[in-house]
Amino acid sequence: MKKFFIIAFIVLITTPSFSQLEGRRRPFGITAGLSIKNTQWTEMDYLGNITQHKTNLFMLEKGNTSVFQFGFTIIPEFKSGVGIQTGIHFEFAHDQIIYYENYFAESIQSYFIGAQIPINLQYRYEFQKGVSLLAYSGPSLHYGAIIYTDEDWNSETTNHVFGCQWSFGGGIQINGFQFRVTTNLPLLQFYVDEYFDEQLSVKVKNPVTFSLSYLF
Repeated sequence: MKKFFIIAFIVLITTPSFSQLEGRRRPFGITAGLSIKNTQWTEMDYLGNITQHKTNLFMLEKGNTSVFQFGFTIIPEFKSGVGIQTGIHFEFAHDQIIYYENYFAESIQSYFIGAQIPINLQYRYEFQKGVSLLAYSGPSLHYGAIIYTDEDWNSETTNHVFGCQWSFGGGIQINGFQFRVTTNLPLLQFYVDEYFDEQLSVKVKNPVTFSLSYLF
């Protein structure tokens, strides 16, 4: 037992602390970002004809949806500059479509509320004091609720998307500020649609995400 305490004490005093290692002084931070998302799906009619579609996140029209992110970032590092980039980023987006029925303008309000948890392996190379280049890759868990309401905020339907994506990205760190650009590829995804039938298979993709973090 005495030998165990001696070995544990030696390991403790020889292991560098967060404040002793370059790059480990700022493991926690806050993040704000903008994620560009869209939906891609294949529709098959009863005759077997297949149609490819690419629309915004709410499937209301062609194009992309800008999704705002805000959350927390945790990046513990080893002395070599290798670390784990994780945290939780909450997401929000809103859109509406106006249509005419019986010569009266009506609108559908749509909301996206979600969360993303990246688990990326990151390498940081400091090429001069206080300035580093970043490269990272790894899985990212995500969930989102797509809510459609009428003009009176009455819920019409809610769709759910959850699963795992694979992230690739890079960026730059200047002192405590990090700017990152990330692309995410669907790895495993489930889309629960309350409106369309089973012949519709939807994938939510976010080809690019811009993030700005401040690490304390």
